[in-house]
Amino acid sequence: MNKIGPDSCVWYTIGTEYAPQFRKLVKERYNLDIHKDEGLWFADIDFCIKNGIKISYFVQEPGDIVGKK
Repeated sequence: MNKIGPDSCVWYTIGTEYAPQFRKLVKERYNLDIHKDEGLWFADIDFCIKNGIKISYFVQEPGDIVGKK
């Protein structure tokens, strides 16, 4: 269930309140700007947890449309 389509997919997210902290950490540790170099680096869950960034996740089933509430 941890792959991208066509089956169920698990998605991990961080809240917008954590985005500046996350961006700063990635810049400092990996010399990468996630806004300019989007898609070139992905944090694992442990990176976020160790740095106090709250993670949410959800499962997207086939046919589901993902959107913000």
